[in-house]
Amino acid sequence: MGVSDLHVHSSSSCDCKWSLLDMCEHAASLGLEAIAFTEHVEFGPNDYCYGKFDYDAAFGLWQQAKQKYRGKLEILFGAEVTYWSHLEKEIRSFLKTHSFDIVMGSVHDAPPIDFWKPQNSGMIRDNPEMAREALRGYFSENEKMASSGLFDIVGHFG
Repeated sequence: MGVSDLHVHSSSSCDCKWSLLDMCEHAASLGLEAIAFTEHVEFGPNDYCYGKFDYDAAFGLWQQAKQKYRGKLEILFGAEVTYWSHLEKEIRSFLKTHSFDIVMGSVHDAPPIDFWKPQNSGMIRDNPEMAREALRGYFSENEKMASSGLFDIVGHFG
């Protein structure tokens, strides 16, 4: 089996500016066998990409790329869903009504600490019990996510 990348975002995701077609061109030039566009799909109103995913537009771009690169590059249409156990019903409903080749579930947060912000390192250092509690919550959400049966892949574990 060749080299593949199964966790790529394009401009269909709120955190990337590269077009899907440009990324496919680059992947093909590198000799990749497959690429999966796992665009952010968010259900938490406080999530950075909440409400920004346009399924129909992303699906249309994927169809164009799939046609253009047929026989040269396998292109999978996917989603990376931030998992919140209290939003599982909404996530499940969305995934039942929208078709994807691959769905990745990720836990991106560990309240009360936002581990994505480097400035919070002092909070972690000064409050080790708070950090332990945040990690307990993080791993608990990961366990619920893995047990939900909603996802093909668990992303960002660790």
